[in-house]
Amino acid sequence: MWAVLTVVVVFEFRVGATLSKGVNRVVATLVGGSLGLVVHHLASLTGDKGEPVLLCFSVFLLAAASTYTRLFPGIKARYDYGMMIFILTFSLVAVSAYKTDEILAVAGERLVTIVIGCVTCAVISIFLFPVWAGADLHKLISQNIEQLGTNFARWEPPHGSFRFSYPWKHYLAIGELTRQCAYRIEELHNCSTSKIETQSEFIKIIRDSCKELAKESGTTLQELSADVQHMRYPKVVSRHTKNLKKTAANLKADLKTVTLENANVLEDVMSGAMVASLLVDIVGCIEDIAESVIELAHLGKFKGDDPAIRQET
Repeated sequence: MWAVLTVVVVFEFRVGATLSKGVNRVVATLVGGSLGLVVHHLASLTGDKGEPVLLCFSVFLLAAASTYTRLFPGIKARYDYGMMIFILTFSLVAVSAYKTDEILAVAGERLVTIVIGCVTCAVISIFLFPVWAGADLHKLISQNIEQLGTNFARWEPPHGSFRFSYPWKHYLAIGELTRQCAYRIEELHNCSTSKIETQSEFIKIIRDSCKELAKESGTTLQELSADVQHMRYPKVVSRHTKNLKKTAANLKADLKTVTLENANVLEDVMSGAMVASLLVDIVGCIEDIAESVIELAHLGKFKGDDPAIRQET
């Protein structure tokens, strides 16, 4: 019965989630059952009157401590299910031992059946139409560079191009940098769609540089996305980043040429300066994204020539 219940409770959609719950359940059952047997042995030494008191006190104390521990965010995210099974197993073994002499056999049978259920879930989830959280994470990062459950990906064995100890955390770093860049692009879009009735000399001076910088930024982001999607080392990123820096420098130089005589429309000056400032900020964000992608390609051993590896050899 415990094997069937274990399969029903532990089996999840993704491989990493199934392995995570399975390991949590086995370890929690082993620790909770062993501790319950120890408490039962100690309580039996106190006599008929002291045994129920010690059992009740130990169950209350450990259950309260385990419940309080579950409130910590780190424990809640990874070991919440294990803490719950620990409370259940310890209470079941400790209380059941008060009126039966076969508690050791009951605890051993429960542990063995739970292990059988967890192994069954692991085998089915890995070998029969597996759904890898790591593959989903990679696909989502390459398309939207968004966060997915890396906790489940860490539990999965090596599969496909994702070897053991794959740098999943770098995907989260790239996602955070891309999110910051997207905020600035959205703000730039809002500024660029505002209506300007006149075209002052200031707008004409910075217009070409802004167009070139926006075009180069879009090209660089597309190249980075394609490199992550196909797991290849970004060869042309350095060239694009150099072009971005050069164009940004030209834009700054154009801004320095503006004088009070050719900046006669205050609204144009404020709007144009804001657009130019946002473009320069976006260039900085893209440079950070490019550095993170290069680091991911180096640690993940993407396809292509890696200059760092070539220098080491």
